[in-house]
Amino acid sequence: MMMPFFDQIDHQLGVLLPLISATMISGFCLFGITVTNALNEPVLIGLILFLLNTSFALIMMVLTIKLTKVLYPEKKGNPLDFNFDKEWIKSCDEAEKFVIYKASYRCYQLMNFVYCGVMTLCLLISIAVNIGIFPYLLIGFLWITQTLVYARSANRFQHGQLDNVQ
Repeated sequence: MMMPFFDQIDHQLGVLLPLISATMISGFCLFGITVTNALNEPVLIGLILFLLNTSFALIMMVLTIKLTKVLYPEKKGNPLDFNFDKEWIKSCDEAEKFVIYKASYRCYQLMNFVYCGVMTLCLLISIAVNIGIFPYLLIGFLWITQTLVYARSANRFQHGQLDNVQ
């Protein structure tokens, strides 16, 4: 059965935004690798590619969000504003908010397993190769940050601040 045109566009937008985000994240990673591997060489080409990739991803994200706002006129927020996420969430209905919160909690659960797995992988690698303490510090910092942000938010929401979710 064929989906109506409107539903096809909505579905494709739902796939496009994560791909655009992954493109931007990949650009940051590749630029970091470029800088690390070229400490004594100029990184101008890497910087230019990084800026082009970031500009492309940002433009695509803004265009995708603008198209979403055309499809759903009740959606609010400028994707270039710092408080875009808050405005966007405010313009979501209860079902959309539920999906966002459920997906966020699923991500939190999965990332706990990922942090544990990456920490274990680092431990196994360190048996064969000296990787230093930086990977452990970085993973530990990210894991603790995620856990404390989750706990603080859950505590706030549990004590009556659920109406003004941010």
